[in-house]
Amino acid sequence: MSILDSLLTHKVTLCKVTSSGGTDIWGEPSETITQYTIDAYIQPITVEDIRVMSPGEFSFGDARGYFKTKYDVETKEVEVRPGDQIIYNDVTYLVESVSDFQWNEFKYREAYLRRVT
Repeated sequence: MSILDSLLTHKVTLCKVTSSGGTDIWGEPSETITQYTIDAYIQPITVEDIRVMSPGEFSFGDARGYFKTKYDVETKEVEVRPGDQIIYNDVTYLVESVSDFQWNEFKYREAYLRRVT
């Protein structure tokens, strides 16, 4: 187990939304949601965080998420991308943006997560 693996202590659900190109019976775009359980670290934004950040950067209830660059899940390689959803502690977040970082030999991703529910 790497140091990075030991830091990603939260089990979260990654929801990948894909469009089939068609529409449903109500005329809405037809989408398929595939869920994967992955390891991550989710850090909710607190009032104290908002006080020291630029206005509008985060809202109370939003979060930062830390992820591996790629996951091998169910014989498939998946990664966290903008537009995906993350479910953690019964709260759904929309992945707004993702940045890649490297710390020594460890590569990871930091994501801005906007609270949806």
